[in-house]
Order: sequence, then structure tokens, then C-alpha cells
Amino acid sequence: MGRGWPDACTKSEEPDPASAGRYYAGRKGLKLSVVVNGSFSRDLDLLSLLDGIDAGTVALPNFQRDFDWNEPDVVSLLATVLCGWPAGSLLLMSGDPSFFKVREFDSAPPVRRAALEYVVLDGQQRLTSLFHAFRGAGDKMYAIKAELAADGLRTAEAVEDALVVLKESELARPDTQAALREGRLVPLSVARTPADFYEWRDELVEALPAGERPEVSRRLATLYKNILSHAHRYKFPSMLLGRGLQPEAVARIFERINKTGMRLSTFDLLVARSYTEDWNLREVWEAAREERPNLDKFIGEDGLAVAQIIALRSAFQDVRQPAVLRLSPDDVQREWDRHVDAMDAAAAFLASLGCADISWLPYKAQLLPLAALAVDHDLEESRELLIAWLWGSSFSSSYDTASSTVAVDDYVWLRAAIAEGLGQIPRYEISRQRLRTATRSNSGALWRAVRLLIMSRQPWDLVTGAELFNEASDNLSMVSVLPRTALSADAPAPHLLAMGQVLSEKAGVRGLRSRPLGLRSEKEVDVRALERQLLPTDELGNHLFDWPLLIRERVARVESLLTEICGPTVTFRD
Repeated sequence: MGRGWPDACTKSEEPDPASAGRYYAGRKGLKLSVVVNGSFSRDLDLLSLLDGIDAGTVALPNFQRDFDWNEPDVVSLLATVLCGWPAGSLLLMSGDPSFFKVREFDSAPPVRRAALEYVVLDGQQRLTSLFHAFRGAGDKMYAIKAELAADGLRTAEAVEDALVVLKESELARPDTQAALREGRLVPLSVARTPADFYEWRDELVEALPAGERPEVSRRLATLYKNILSHAHRYKFPSMLLGRGLQPEAVARIFERINKTGMRLSTFDLLVARSYTEDWNLREVWEAAREERPNLDKFIGEDGLAVAQIIALRSAFQDVRQPAVLRLSPDDVQREWDRHVDAMDAAAAFLASLGCADISWLPYKAQLLPLAALAVDHDLEESRELLIAWLWGSSFSSSYDTASSTVAVDDYVWLRAAIAEGLGQIPRYEISRQRLRTATRSNSGALWRAVRLLIMSRQPWDLVTGAELFNEASDNLSMVSVLPRTALSADAPAPHLLAMGQVLSEKAGVRGLRSRPLGLRSEKEVDVRALERQLLPTDELGNHLFDWPLLIRERVARVESLLTEICGPTVTFRD
């Protein structure tokens, strides 16, 4: 790593943005890079940054997502730092920003805005992980096995093997407590500074039997010299943004510079662009999700889909990232609530068809034209037209390519059909051959379309007789009624074919597999349950043993049903 200033600089040491183009000499003759538009680079000491988090003078933007790295992520980073290897760069803003609020790091003390030095724009996950480990914050202890230090631990993989993550329950175990007392396990938090580490070592050694003290003292000194000291010398190359940058510029820098840690999404950028002192898009969206369960089921924590329908209905008439990021903050704030209402209405419309959540929709992009229409129209008043569109676009696989463009085109057609009373949408051509050969792996959208079509018919479980329509999605499964023997290496096994599967309670899956339908008597299977699952109602056993016949019969029933529902909107071909 390149050398930098020995200590993290204070605000008074920040170069004057007016002196852009000059190099700045730091203490001991070290240099910062050229100042450009009030921004400059420098190496920042890890320990100084952690001290700042602990003191409330290093903070996060309030619009940033929460810390969510898992244990392997944290351990991998710790090993990198303890080897003295590069762990990416940081992006920070100097001082107290004027156009967004700030908050403390996870498990850190409150922010002191009057003394604020830096706001971390990119690097939250890494700095939070290091703060938890080296400051003993959070609900876990990160420790290292001291006996392995004698081997030098020259690779990050070796350091990873030596690191231990201890939860509260594990800390209370007698063997863990003994390892800590005897210096076999060393918490990283005791190495807050070199002086802190050696003070801790001396106290630990003093409490040991006299005969053990020299060896333990030597082992712990070796551990510090070979491994822990790297954290005390560690520096992060950092880009510091001047306080005068506008929100639009900060959002763009987010997008271009954020190459490490958690990648910022388009929604993150929109949160930053639309932020004001009294309006935080992330908080508004979280409140909407809490109040309306369907929003959480169909969109989740990333509210991008709502912004996409704002852009779709705007002059941009597009749903891709550039159009979303061109929305003005005023447009986002003004239009957000009614487009959230429309998204909720679209989710409710799909739920009425049995679409339990977004994983049941053949294509996620189908939600966008439907929600955009709901801004100005009652979807139920155009139910037949919209259902014809849904099945036509799903079974014809029209969203397989250029889904964003297809979503825009579908919105334009549907809006005209509803507003101008055309009552007609483009015809969709459905391949019988593709239906016969579709599996979840080679055509996941078509598999989901078959599953949703079955669910829309309010099916019954073939084994238990339970009504499946209002079951929770995590209690339902698609299970095949066909054998598992493949005809050839080139053809999928029959049990993988979408047209050979039925919808079942998870509790009924085992029963169906242990006693297939072909082995059951007519009295054991309700004819109405077969009809609702688009299966033949007579000689079912013969169909199952001649499974190609069943596939042809099932495709014929799907064709008949879709022709009845969609009319001339759909046509079929071999």
C-alpha cells in the first residue's frame, strides 16, 4: 500500500478547494493528490477512522442501507487487513453535509454533528465490520487463536482459519472462558492500540502460574508482531469530497466510484438524489411497506419499481435506469404516493388471480405496465382485457428478450385499448411444441405461467382435497405425476416437464410420490380436483402410463381454456 499521512487529518487541514491544481505537502513531506472540484485523495489511518466512529465524528448518510454483512464476509475482510493487504478504497465527504441527515454506525455512539469530520459514502460495510471487531461492538466477539501465530500466518487464508467468531452463548462456555484466560484465544478488541494490547497481555500473564508466563508472554508478543500490528499500521486510500458538491454530483460519484463493498442500486441513487431535510424516500417507502403487505410481497425493500412507473408515465416513457435517474426530486416527491397506490392496486389485482407474490408472476416486468395503468384506471373495470394480456404475454414468452422495451410497448397498447375503447391488444402466438417440452430450467417463465394458470382456477389438492387458492405460497409446491426415466440424453425426463406437474400442499407431496395417481382408484381422486388442475377426468391411469398422451391432453386443455378466456388475442401453432 502507498504511504500516507501518519494521522487522519482534521477539518482544519483540508486543502482549500480554491487552490485546485496544486499538490499539497503533508507532514514529513508526504503528498496528497491533485485537488479537483473541491475533492482530493489521501490515505487515512484505520485506527483514526475507528476512533472517529467511536467518538461520533465519523458518520453515515441517513439514506444508506443498514449493515448486513454475514460472518464469512467479515472474517474475510479481517484476514485481509491483518495481512496488510489492500481492501479497496473509501469515499467520504468532509464535514457536516447541508443537504442530507446523518446517522451513527451500527452499534456505535450517537453522532456529534457539531464535531463531524467525515461522512462515509462508500465503505460502510467494511468500516462497520472492523469497528465491531476491533472495538468490541455488536453482539459477537472476534478473536484469533494465538498458538497459530508461531507459524507466521503468511496468507489471508491461514489468518481466516485462525479467526474465531463467538456468539454470546459460546462466550459463556467454560472451555471458551478458559481459552480467553490462558491467552489461547485473543479478542481483537484488546488491540485497540499497541499500548492497550501490551497492557492487556501483561495483566493476563501476571494472573497465570509462574511456570507458564514466559511462554505465553512470548507467544502473545509474536502474535502482535506478526499479525495484530498490521491493523495499527493499516491505511485506507480515500477520496474526500468537498462540502460544496451538489446532491446530483454526489449521486453520480456514488455510481462511478463505488466499486467495493455493497454495490449501490438505482434505488439507492434515487434516494440520494431526492433527499431533503424533511423527506427521505427510503423512510417513506419503508412506511408504505409496513402499511401494505402486498407491496412487500411484490417489490420488497428496493422501491425501484415505483420509480419506474413514474418514469414510464413521464415524458421519458422508459423504465430503464437512465430515465429513472433523470426524474427530478420534485417529480419523485410529488408523484410518489399516488404511484405507490397504483402499485398496491396492481399487486391486489394479481393476488385475485392467485399470484401470491412476485415469484409467482411469469415475468417481473409485467408488473410495470399493470401498475402504470392503475394510476389512471380501475383495473377491475378492464379485467377481461388485462387477463387476456397477462396470459397472452406469459404463454407466448413475449418478455423473454428486451423486457423493458416490451413493458413500455404493452403499457402504450393497453392504455389506448382502455382509454379509446379499442378492446383489442396485439395477438399472441403460442407454441404447442414449447408447451410440451417446457421445464423449469429451460423455460422458467413458462413453468411459472402454468403454475399461475392452475392457481387461478382455484384448485384442490389431488391427495388431500384441500383448497389451495388461499394457501400461503410457502406451503405449496409443484410436483410431477410423471415417471423420472428420460427417453434419451437429449430429451428432459418426463417428471421435469411443466405440463406433467400439479399444484399440491407440501404435506401432500410425499403421499403423491409414494402412491402415484395411476395407482389410485377412481374413488380416491375427486373428478372436480382433476378438472381444476387441467387433468383428464377419465382413464387417468392409462394417461399416466402413456405419459406423452397425458402431455398432449394437458396442452389441449390449456389451449381450450386460454382460447375461451382470451378469445382472438391468442392463437396456437405447432
